[in-house]
Amino acid sequence: AAASQRTALVVTPETPYSNVLGLRQILRRCEQYVWWADRYFNSRGLEELIYTIDPAVVREVRILSGPDNVNEQVKREFGRFRDEMERKGVSAEWRVLKGFAHDRFIISESTCFSVPSIDTILRGQYSQIIETQNRPPFDSWWKEATPITGYVIINK
Repeated sequence: AAASQRTALVVTPETPYSNVLGLRQILRRCEQYVWWADRYFNSRGLEELIYTIDPAVVREVRILSGPDNVNEQVKREFGRFRDEMERKGVSAEWRVLKGFAHDRFIISESTCFSVPSIDTILRGQYSQIIETQNRPPFDSWWKEATPITGYVIINK
């Protein structure tokens, strides 16, 4: 019954500004940690995190992505992001793992959301952000994944 009361935020081409605000809203609801699992995560997501996270509330950021959008520039951007977050007292880590899940999730101590890819939100492709009780096995994915700093980029 509780699930039927959860609301979905709809991402549409007509609401480009609200799409990003919706993402920021759910990031602001995160407490203690933000674990973001998105096979196609890219550095644009770092902008939303740095803009939204309150270091008094969130102490840890973990990003889990596939290898698709990982390149030297992204590694450098993440390094700057991590250093700034650490100066604010927030630990930040990004790891890379092939093919861990189709869906994307933003997970926190108190809540979990099924989300479209950051690019889908920014492009305004029709999609939904849905709060869910179903927490993916993020920890086991994380243990298998390679830290982005040591990730070797193979030219495609």
